[in-house]
Amino acid sequence: SIHVGASASPIFVEAFSTEEGHGKLSIDGAQYHGIVSPHGIVPAEGLIQWTSDGAGGTGSGWKMCLGGSWTVSSGPCVQDGMCVTSPNYPANYGNSQNCSILVSREAQRIHVEAFNTQ
Repeated sequence: SIHVGASASPIFVEAFSTEEGHGKLSIDGAQYHGIVSPHGIVPAEGLIQWTSDGAGGTGSGWKMCLGGSWTVSSGPCVQDGMCVTSPNYPANYGNSQNCSILVSREAQRIHVEAFNTQ
């Protein structure tokens, strides 16, 4: 699972190629697989799941980025700065793999040098 803060920016997909119907990325009830990616999607409910089944076929996987902080909390997905990749990307991912990734938005701070209400 991936948890996304309410003010998350859109997902930027650099690459996406999974086995049609078997390697799936699920976002807000929609499933992305094959070459149909979640590029530009802003996760409304904050839950993203990656699974590959044991059907025997795989794909080269995916690399996607999101403004904020990504942390792989379980599974073989890999963090690469502000991006996360499927296991073994850009080579094929394996069968029966699942990933959990925690996404958090870093707080933006404002530095005030002067403030006058008159």
